[in-house]
Amino acid sequence: MNLLALQQKLLHGSVAGLARIALAIPVYLVLTPLVLHALGPEQFGIWSFSTIIITLMNFTDFGLKNSLIYQVARHAERPDEARQCFSATIGIYFAISALLLIGTALWGQAVIPALLNVPDRFLEEAIFVLWVTIVGFAVRLLALPYQAVVEGYQELFRSQLIFLAWLVVHFLGTLLALALSPTVFGLGWAGLIGNVFIFAAFFWTVRSRFPHITPQLHGLFSGRLRSMVGFGLGIQIASICIAIREPLYKVLIARSSDLASVATFEITYKLCTQLMSVIATPLLGLFGAAALLAGRHEDLAGLLRPLVGWTFGALLPGALGVALFAQPLMQRWLGQDDMPVGTLLPVMCAAFAIYYATEAFYKTIEGSGRSWYSATIQVVVLIVQVGSFWFFSSAHAQAAAWSLMMGYAVFSLSNLIMFRSRFPDIHLLTRWQWIQLISPSCIYVAGVSIFPHVVHPFIFVGYLLVHLGFLVASGIVDVDVLWKRLMATRTGARWAVVVGARWTK
Repeated sequence: MNLLALQQKLLHGSVAGLARIALAIPVYLVLTPLVLHALGPEQFGIWSFSTIIITLMNFTDFGLKNSLIYQVARHAERPDEARQCFSATIGIYFAISALLLIGTALWGQAVIPALLNVPDRFLEEAIFVLWVTIVGFAVRLLALPYQAVVEGYQELFRSQLIFLAWLVVHFLGTLLALALSPTVFGLGWAGLIGNVFIFAAFFWTVRSRFPHITPQLHGLFSGRLRSMVGFGLGIQIASICIAIREPLYKVLIARSSDLASVATFEITYKLCTQLMSVIATPLLGLFGAAALLAGRHEDLAGLLRPLVGWTFGALLPGALGVALFAQPLMQRWLGQDDMPVGTLLPVMCAAFAIYYATEAFYKTIEGSGRSWYSATIQVVVLIVQVGSFWFFSSAHAQAAAWSLMMGYAVFSLSNLIMFRSRFPDIHLLTRWQWIQLISPSCIYVAGVSIFPHVVHPFIFVGYLLVHLGFLVASGIVDVDVLWKRLMATRTGARWAVVVGARWTK
């Protein structure tokens, strides 16, 4: 696949991903109070058990989805190799799904209600939620190999459109369940239908677009499986470190402070992750693309250049805007004396900005086959963060934010060193472009404090315009190329209106 086509596919995927995020936020804001009102607090609490189960079972992925993306991208021109990797992955997932169902049948009915302290009058509902969640998870798990094939062949746009369509199915299904059967039983069946939709959509996409990818028993337990598990294990360790970071911080904060501080951290952390998810959306397909281009450094540089420009170009004004406006906005949202989110948010957002500044390098290193680097650096970051939290916790009200920043600084510094070591011949931006990228932000930070607060919003708008002007003038953002590709994306976006019909093409 040539570089231009790959860039176009990533842009299509980014647009679809942004559309999915833009739809997901209002969908969940609308559905949450409706479900809470329909079920009541106790049954809503039972319904929320499903998220705990899913979080625990997410560790059963073993990193094989990303490993399959890597293998499919590397063997895109060798269908037999790609098919063998797919068969090994789906075989493992089928075995995991069977074990989950057997374990639930043997022990779930006794263990889960006791573990979660479910009252006897809600025992039937709790058992149903357990079963429908595990069955839905098994279906979703079996869809992962098909999703990995789609993304390994650089079809991120189709993957994002499937999840966009699922949001619509989920929303309409939940509304229908609330209208016909406003209980956990109705919601459970609606959720299961949504998971079946995801499996069917990815299955049909692979069958129609990549008919050579089919399960086969021959060579299932070959050396290919061992190499996939070896690569996937590094990804899995990194994923576990990322997944446990938030709950681990909540435990540490609860033990060293109080529940109000845990609530503050929860709100602030969620706000930062939502903001960064928008900025990181264009990087979603970079892992698979890097696996495809790992040996073509010139093309890899051409792919990374606009992504790195986008990342820094978005992170700088984003972090500065949060630093300037977080406190008054949070006071309006949560109340003047409700929670100190406004004072914690600027530091934590700056920490997340440091992390995501090198996310493109991190995904490229992973995609080049260095999964154990991913595991190592995430373990080191977690150790640094826990250690620095205990160092700060007794003397600093913002210990969580500053410890996050220290760990993320280690992460980004390590990524820069590793990327330079792995790809010494790749130079993304010139020295003059870096100066033009950073100088408006430096001037803004140095001068904004001399003006009264009432004019700060106007100054920020002026800074933002100057910043964008420098991005265009320096060539970091090529407006002409971006406009042409966005116009091409409009053609692909029309495809979303008739998603089902076009999957067969």
